[in-house]
Amino acid sequence: MTRVLQAMAGAQHGGAEAFFERLVPALHDAGLEQEVLIRRNPERAGFL
Repeated sequence: MTRVLQAMAGAQHGGAEAFFERLVPALHDAGLEQEVLIRRNPERAGFL
């Protein structure tokens, strides 16, 4: 089993953040076990 720690400390909104918000759920759907670290952002936390 592969386990990954994902960390995003970027801006509120931007290209990297949008990519991260698509990447994490896609990897989850593919069966990858992940822990996700983000800056305090209730909207993003709820999405991820």
